Amino acid sequence: MLEIIIRSVYNEREKFNITAYELFDLRDADSQNPNIFYQFGIMRDDYSPKTAFYTD
Repeated sequence: MLEIIIRSVYNEREKFNITAYELFDLRDADSQNPNIFYQFGIMRDDYSPKTAFYTD
């Protein structure tokens, strides 16, 4: 999912004059919480990497 978002932003960068995109959260606040707002990170709350961590 993260890769899709980043590639979409990249593809539309000129159209929307996007000059920067920042991932503001390295790790989840609470990986066990089912609420998506606690799982924004590319790492789990114990710092183990998620799949997106390894995406080129």
